[in-house]
Amino acid sequence: MPRNLLRLGLAGALGLCLTASFVAKSVGLNARECWFSNLDQDAPLLLNTLTCNDGQSPTYFDHPAQGVYALYGVFFRVAKQLHLVPCSRFSEIQRHEDPLLLYPAIFPAGRAMSILIACLTVGCFGLAFPVYTGAVSWAWLAVAVLLCSPGLLFQSLLERSELTVLLGCSLSLLALASFKENRSAITVLAAALAFGFAYGTKIHVLPLYLVLP
Repeated sequence: MPRNLLRLGLAGALGLCLTASFVAKSVGLNARECWFSNLDQDAPLLLNTLTCNDGQSPTYFDHPAQGVYALYGVFFRVAKQLHLVPCSRFSEIQRHEDPLLLYPAIFPAGRAMSILIACLTVGCFGLAFPVYTGAVSWAWLAVAVLLCSPGLLFQSLLERSELTVLLGCSLSLLALASFKENRSAITVLAAALAFGFAYGTKIHVLPLYLVLP
């Protein structure tokens, strides 16, 4: 028993160190990026997120990115309350005497949310693995592989529907894994809601659920 606890403690410490390293690397990479370096997708997704916070319908659909608008929208509303961003609604940009002055703060804030989503996604996958495999060691291996993934790292430099849909998939997998141990209606509902969130973010996720156990 003490040996198992020691292994769990060491694995947990390793996971925290990898997460801290991932966040530090992401922040460092973002610090070297100009706020306008990825406008091709960041701008329409970000500005439509702020538009949705005004209670209006988005004018841009990225297959269709509804999860992006919902998730990032909550972040911007909370960040505005904490005075971390200058605005959380598109109407606030329109009313500003010089709207371009707000953009250099808005885009890095969106990237900070991407870093948080990446960490949450890794955590959900890590929690689901022990239930599927019956071995905690697989969970930490999954966490290590994901946190060392260049693809996940560079997604933290962007605001994209692909990253948000991964969070929906990981939440759904975690709920399905819980259902194998606890066959309750709540876990089914949680899996369905997570799938709906993922599907509403990017419809390409549908084939994944056709092969899930």
